[in-house]
Formats: sequence, C-alpha cells, structure tokens
Amino acid sequence: MINRIQTIVSREVHPLKPAVVTVATFHVGLQENIIADRAEFTINVRTLDPDVREQVNAALRRIIYAEAAASGASKPLIEELYTFRRNYNDPDAAELVAELQKVLGENNVTPSSPMTGSEASVCSPR
Repeated sequence: MINRIQTIVSREVHPLKPAVVTVATFHVGLQENIIADRAEFTINVRTLDPDVREQVNAALRRIIYAEAAASGASKPLIEELYTFRRNYNDPDAAELVAELQKVLGENNVTPSSPMTGSEASVCSPR
C-alpha cells in the first residue's frame, strides 16, 4: 500500500504542478513474533493547486481501498486529521514588500515562484 502511495506524484500528477505526498508515521504490532491485526499510518499531502489536492486525495483513497481489498483485509478507516487553508498573499501587500528592493538593493531581494513550505530552501546559491 505504501509503495503504491509513493507513486502518486510521479505517475499521476502533472510534472509542472507541485505535489508532495509523505507517509509520515507507520505503527504496527508490538512484538516481532506476533502478526498484528491492524496497522496505522499517517500521510501528509502538500499542493499549491486545489484541483491537484483533490486528485491526490482521490488517488490515495483509491489505492488504500484497492490494496486492502486485494489483500483480503477489511475496509480501511480513512480519517482526515488536518486541513489548512492555502496561503494567500494580498497583491497590495506583496507589492509593498516588493518595494524593499529599492531599499535593500535588487541583489538582496529575490522574487520567487510559489513553493511548498517544507521543500523550500532557505537560501539559494548566488
């Protein structure tokens, strides 16, 4: 199931539309010699486009349910834990901040394209 989940971005999302799917936790069993009757894992999804987010969430549900069915497992419980609103930069405020180039110098303020926060690099080589 987790192996298939890791293919969503590479095989189903347009390469120019940012998406990140992270299997963040995985908990199963308490002993090495006992096969657990359940497993639990959490997934973090980061996208910039609401349509891509819907596409990724639909793929997650499809894969999780299909893999469970293929394995003869009971239907998994999928619970959405957190949803955050997308960041929106007010155009007037963004323009005001862009004026900092005049004060700080063009080489010290670099406009950038939207990016997912966890993957953003703090500094870029010059």
